[in-house]
Amino acid sequence: MFHIAEYGAQVVSHIAMAADRLSLGVLMDPAEVARTVRAHNCDADSGLWWLCGNMHPRMFAAARTLPLRHLGKVIVTDQGTKYLVLAQQAGAWQHRFLLQVAGRQVLDFLAVSVEAGFDLSLGLTGGDESLLVQDCRFVRSLVGEIDVRGDAAKNMSPHRLRQEACMLASSLLSPAEVTVEELPVPQHVCVTIVASTELVSAVTKQDTHSR
Repeated sequence: MFHIAEYGAQVVSHIAMAADRLSLGVLMDPAEVARTVRAHNCDADSGLWWLCGNMHPRMFAAARTLPLRHLGKVIVTDQGTKYLVLAQQAGAWQHRFLLQVAGRQVLDFLAVSVEAGFDLSLGLTGGDESLLVQDCRFVRSLVGEIDVRGDAAKNMSPHRLRQEACMLASSLLSPAEVTVEELPVPQHVCVTIVASTELVSAVTKQDTHSR
């Protein structure tokens, strides 16, 4: 069945990706972080998980020179899927991580990192530079408890989860979607979608078999 909302979200997503406003991010557990850090001969390994995403060049420039403020919210879709949104605002720009609470990797990350903290790796789209925000322990103060019980996403196919994340990411490109009273509404937004590696692999495998 043709769904105009899903088609519209796909069109918006393609446009946003072409304009460096939408990208795919990754989660790395401490073992993967250690391997990555050793490969680059740097000393940034804190023993914590890394949440990694790329920012629009102008957002990256703002984050390097202006104070970085953190915002967050939890979104529950009509299907019952939970999403954690973690935003970083610098001046008129805001970057938003959209973390789909589905799959073992994301659940493991949340189980450990809400209390123990994690590192944010904020990369420059199209470049090799990155900003590392270490020992982040602000999730609970931003969004409260994150209930990962009753995981509705386990009843959805990887393909459907991808469609849902795409639609939600498109809506998050609207500046007023993540705001707080003490900060002005951002004028410009970029979004990073993060999903469990096993779900990404399942979608990739499904797409390969359908060709």
